[in-house]
Amino acid sequence: MHLFQLHNIKVGLLILRDTRSDVGVDYQSVGSGAGVERFTQELVDFSASDVAMKDEEIKKVNGGVMMLPMTAGSVVLAYNLPNASNLK
Repeated sequence: MHLFQLHNIKVGLLILRDTRSDVGVDYQSVGSGAGVERFTQELVDFSASDVAMKDEEIKKVNGGVMMLPMTAGSVVLAYNLPNASNLK
């Protein structure tokens, strides 16, 4: 999970905690694969992932799945070519 996604989740959970004292949330950043696995095993009520769940994973969840796109972003690789000139 990208850092900006994790930040958004943590901020949302802080807002939830401050507005709904009757609701408890224990969010653990364990990685996309582990999060989806725990969700399909129904060990957790929600999960976050970099990619959408596959049809085979969704079929494992008895109560159904609701996927909500939370953030969109990109990852860029940058590097230096010391002897390259006229790059555009």
